[in-house]
Amino acid sequence: MKFDPQGLKTTFTLARTGSNLSYFRIILGLSYFIFFLRLVIRKKFSGVFIKPDFLFAYDWLPELPVFRGEVMWMIMAGLLLSSLLIVFNRLVRVAFLFVFVGFGYFFFLEKALYNNHYFLLWLMALWGFIVFENKGPLEPWQSGPTEAWRYLILKGQVMMVYFFGGIAKFNEEWLKGDTTRSLLELKLPEVEPGLILDLSRIMTYGGLLFDLCIPFLLVYKPTRLLAVVAVLVFNISNHFVFEIGIFPFLMMGSLILFFDKPSSEQIERPKYPSRLLVFSLASFLFLSVIPFRHLLYPGNVVWTEEGYFFSWRMISSVKKVIASYRLIDRKTGDQVIISPREELNSMQYHALGRYPELAWQYAHHLKKRYQEKGWEDPIVNGKIQVKMNKRRFQFVFDPNLDLGSLDHKPLSHFPEILPVK
Repeated sequence: MKFDPQGLKTTFTLARTGSNLSYFRIILGLSYFIFFLRLVIRKKFSGVFIKPDFLFAYDWLPELPVFRGEVMWMIMAGLLLSSLLIVFNRLVRVAFLFVFVGFGYFFFLEKALYNNHYFLLWLMALWGFIVFENKGPLEPWQSGPTEAWRYLILKGQVMMVYFFGGIAKFNEEWLKGDTTRSLLELKLPEVEPGLILDLSRIMTYGGLLFDLCIPFLLVYKPTRLLAVVAVLVFNISNHFVFEIGIFPFLMMGSLILFFDKPSSEQIERPKYPSRLLVFSLASFLFLSVIPFRHLLYPGNVVWTEEGYFFSWRMISSVKKVIASYRLIDRKTGDQVIISPREELNSMQYHALGRYPELAWQYAHHLKKRYQEKGWEDPIVNGKIQVKMNKRRFQFVFDPNLDLGSLDHKPLSHFPEILPVK
């Protein structure tokens, strides 16, 4: 079979009704606005980014500047304004670009903030910049025909979230039901254990099958309505049980993308931005490889969290953390015990135990801070204990290990992480 670029171009530029795309733009813009507004109202934004005591960095990124509080608030104001511009179809590409850059700045400034839902919102800003036009009617029903490739990009991203979320569930913790049981016990403490056990079994295997199958059921027209009902039930239950922000509403809103129809009107000059489409295809291929990188690391990925980021590993475990550090001056023998809670917010403290790399990063931060106080090459021991799902509390690192002298290359394995018991 020969590759037919002209045939591909014809498929990508087929005329589809534009109204559904416009409705989704409004849903996405409202999702951004509510999301950013919640960050402000709940003081998560000010608590993390305004005069932060410490920020966990992505070690494979160059160090990002931390602007003054006034500048941070200006960026947030720009994000709120951009969200409304997207809703009302004004300067749409400029607005999506600002969300991509502005929210991307906050997203990558603090690694402890990482959330798969945030990652999706950031990616959607990129696809919005590529897919949508700056000009268009305010009313979605007045939208004219549009090219099929615009729908394909957005559908592809939605399908990827579900499918790779399912792939990520093929791990011991999920398949045993420990993750779902621990999560239900945390969220529904008043429910009797027997019912929790039954619900966890349904969630474990129902969630796995749902994530793996729903992308294909949505695409296949005879099963689409059944898939819609399943998506609505799934996301509504997630909202009420787990309270995960705007994500369920965005995923329910994305259903409208799968009901596009051929347009009776023809596009006079269909747009086929070949370079942008090649970039989009390459991006999807890259995003499809990333979720499998955990196979390069030894050990239980749910315990080590190596290969976790950007892999759609939704609710992979429930972890509780107890952490403290001991610093010893090599010259004088002086010691000090430090609780990370004194400097870190609750989100950072939890992430420090959840992701061993951050525990190591914080140890180096403490070493540098005490060297500035005059301590000579202090030893930094991390007493990081984590309880994962139904297991007992156990140390992530040997509590006598000098984390401050431990070298670690970006994206490499931490052999010092103790195996989970």
